[in-house]
Parts: sequence; structure tokens; C-alpha cells
Amino acid sequence: MKIDMPEKDRLEIRLDERDLSRLNISFEQLDYSNIETRRIVWTLIDVARKELGADFDPTGKMLVEVFKSRDGCKICITSLPRNDKSVTIVAHQIFTPCIFEFGNEDDLIDMSKQIKKLPALYEDGELFRNEDKFRLIVPIPDGHSRLKAMLYEYGVFKGSDEAALSYTREHWSPVITEKALKIIGFSG
Repeated sequence: MKIDMPEKDRLEIRLDERDLSRLNISFEQLDYSNIETRRIVWTLIDVARKELGADFDPTGKMLVEVFKSRDGCKICITSLPRNDKSVTIVAHQIFTPCIFEFGNEDDLIDMSKQIKKLPALYEDGELFRNEDKFRLIVPIPDGHSRLKAMLYEYGVFKGSDEAALSYTREHWSPVITEKALKIIGFSG
């Protein structure tokens, strides 16, 4: 379990398959209308508050988002303003990890400049290098074609199957292992 609090009203919790097993739930079963999911969310908030010594306020409305990852899931819990009349939601989004290869550093830098122009914040990803070529593994949300189109413009699609992912991770040198798009976006 990895817990982060990027803002005072937002928790980000990454759970791998072992964490989900310990919590006795799967990604597919996570649904806030399910009493077990509510128990897990409250347990995670409690753990995060203790571990981070954080003053996260869970007393108002909350937005709970659940995203599948390659080894489990990421749960984002946002405490909404008390006067917000919105309902509590659990949104499932499936991400497909795609590999794009860039022929040189200039293509990668040009692509990073374009990331900043996207309306949504894409920050995950892994960056690898092999001599003067780069490979970027990007989890692309299903149904979101703008990011994929931009990556196709600057790089060459190399696959999204487990064999291609494993090959890249085993035979290419890691440069950035987490939040590569965020880091590249700041440097571009």
C-alpha cells in the first residue's frame, strides 16, 4: 500500500493485488453502494490519517475514484466542500498500458510540451532508454483518444500486450519509474 496526500483535501492510495487480497475485495467489486467498499474506504482514510499525520476531513461529501493499474488499483478520495450538494460517487476507469517509442530525445521533448496543453492531467507512466531511443509506457484511459493521438504524432506505437511490456521493462534501462508524464511535462 502506498499513500500520498498531494493536497489537503485529496488522498491517493495505491493498492497492489496483495493489498486487495488482504482487504478481501477485488477491483471489480469496488462500488460505494456495497457496504464492504464503504468499510474499506473508511479504513483507508483512517490508515492514511495515522500514517501521514494528516488532517483529512471525511465528514462532508466525498468523491471516490477507483482506477485499475497493472498490479492492482489506485483510489483517489477527495473531500468536497461541505456546502457541495453533489453525491458520493465511485467511478471505475480502465487504463490500458501502451508503449510508444521515440527515435530521439527531441521527439520526447516535443511530445512533453504538448502534454501541458491537454485539458486533463495525465501524470502516470514509465520512461525507459536504449542508447538514443526512448520508450514510454503510458496507462491510457479507455475512451480518451486525445492523449493517444498526441503520442502517435511523436512516437511509434509498440504494443500494449504483456509480452511487449515485459520486454521493455526487462531489456531497456529505466529512466523514470513513476509519474513519468508529470516529470517529463515539467521538464519540457
